[in-house]
Amino acid sequence: MNEVINWPDRKKYFMFGCIPSRLLIAISCLYVSKKFVTAQAIVTLLIALTFLTLWTFKLRLNASEGGGETWWHDYRFPHGILYLIASFALFTDNRMVAFGALLVDVLLGIHAFMYKYDYYNKLSQ
Repeated sequence: MNEVINWPDRKKYFMFGCIPSRLLIAISCLYVSKKFVTAQAIVTLLIALTFLTLWTFKLRLNASEGGGETWWHDYRFPHGILYLIASFALFTDNRMVAFGALLVDVLLGIHAFMYKYDYYNKLSQ
């Protein structure tokens, strides 16, 4: 049922799906209409709880988008905490803090990907 996604497609999904989606969520904290801030806070809270639930109960450890391995499992905890911070910041109408927390989340995701696939060594050669 879960067919493993090949490396070139995984890389595309990450670079053109995962990272832009997270960046859009982060940027939207600054521009969302005031009447939708609470809705966005709820959405970020649900994302945070999902990350933390997956991490706590070690769920979905063989993700097809990870080549059959959820190598980012250990990063779920900091992702969840950053989304909790963003959610709290949005609930208290502190959009810049929410944006900052989610921007750190994007950078963490990029770092994790580059570290896992040895891009740091490839860049230094």
